[in-house]
Amino acid sequence: MQVVKEYRDILQVQGIRIEVPKNSVEDLVLATSGIEKTSVIVADPGTARRIQNPGWANLVVQRDPLSALFKALAHPKKSFQRIIIGIDPGNLCAVSVIADETVIHASKTACEDLPELLSELMSKIPHETSRIYIGSGPGSDTIVHSLAVSGFEARVIDETGTTKTSIKGARTVKDKDLEAAIRIARLGALNG
Repeated sequence: MQVVKEYRDILQVQGIRIEVPKNSVEDLVLATSGIEKTSVIVADPGTARRIQNPGWANLVVQRDPLSALFKALAHPKKSFQRIIIGIDPGNLCAVSVIADETVIHASKTACEDLPELLSELMSKIPHETSRIYIGSGPGSDTIVHSLAVSGFEARVIDETGTTKTSIKGARTVKDKDLEAAIRIARLGALNG
């Protein structure tokens, strides 16, 4: 469940609480959205057989904890309508994923590992459509080419000010590069 715990902070800032119960099976996660007042129990197939599904929750059964988390976050729908991926190029590429207006992923990775990371995320996040936006910083053309070779279509957008400026009330993460990747995704969604 370590993989799910990594998402706790970014989701909590947006009003989504994730708990891993202390006196429970390790692979049980409770995700609650304060906005929609829904609760979802996420469990692997082995755990699911041992859980009595309470009337206040919906059971999401998935072998992979990250896939289960994303499926639970899409609840009550089967999938997100669209995901927007923002990439801030640099020594390490900052990557964000916004699913139906909720930031569900923010991480840094070696830029050469982007195709593999995006393939993994796209396969685990249930979605109908997706768009990838890359900030116009140094190396953006190389990243676009690398992604195209791997079958991803990406668009470069002007990233001026995304790393240095702060949008009031929009701070989701503490890292300026991750915040820039989130802004790039949002700018792409607005202008794309």
